Order: sequence, then C-alpha cells, then structure tokens
Amino acid sequence: MLILPPNFVAQARTFRLRCSCEDCTYFIASSEACAHGYPNAMHRLSAIANAPARAVTDANSGDNVGGLERYAAFCKEFELA
Repeated sequence: MLILPPNFVAQARTFRLRCSCEDCTYFIASSEACAHGYPNAMHRLSAIANAPARAVTDANSGDNVGGLERYAAFCKEFELA
C-alpha cells in the first residue's frame, strides 16, 4: 500500500498518469478481469480515486496525531497498454 498525496487524483488526471487496471494490457474489459487471474478490485480506477482516508497515527503509540492519509494499492504486474 502506498500513501497518496491529497492531490493525487487531480495530478493523475492533469498528467494523464496511467496506473489502474483499465489502462493495463492484461485487463479484459469485457469481463473486467485480469488475464493473469489476479483479483483486481483494489487496483481499479474507482478504488484508487475513492481510496479511504485514515487518521494519521504515531507509529509507536498508535495515538491519533491529526490529519488524514489516503492509501492505495498498485499492481506489480501492470503493463501499460
């Protein structure tokens, strides 16, 4: 999982960053599946764009230190189509 900067989705649109299943050569659009058979729900564009925000916590104590972070998962098999 990667921590996304607050403006990640806007930057991805501005710079036409391709990082989701929909842009991958292994994505089968008709079945919305991965040609390798990998689960892809967390790598889809909607999952990245709507990554849940989590409270920022201290790594040692687990205490909330304020602010929110968004996390997303990217597929290591991604190949740009």
